[in-house]
Amino acid sequence: MDQRTRTQLPLLPALLRAVERQRKNAEARITAARATPAGGRFLIAGEEFERCGSGQARRVYVTEVPPAGGGT
Repeated sequence: MDQRTRTQLPLLPALLRAVERQRKNAEARITAARATPAGGRFLIAGEEFERCGSGQARRVYVTEVPPAGGGT
């Protein structure tokens, strides 16, 4: 067990950077979604989303808009 920990410990900084990047992206999406009226669209990090409305407890729901052309 100790050897496995020593082996994986150098990966921890990369993991922390990835988690922080995902947290910031999620925060940006939530902030943009709250500022967008229901039915409106917004663009974050090259991805387009559409706000569906608000749910219980001030939850905000969005869906990802598929890219034009479908990618196939």
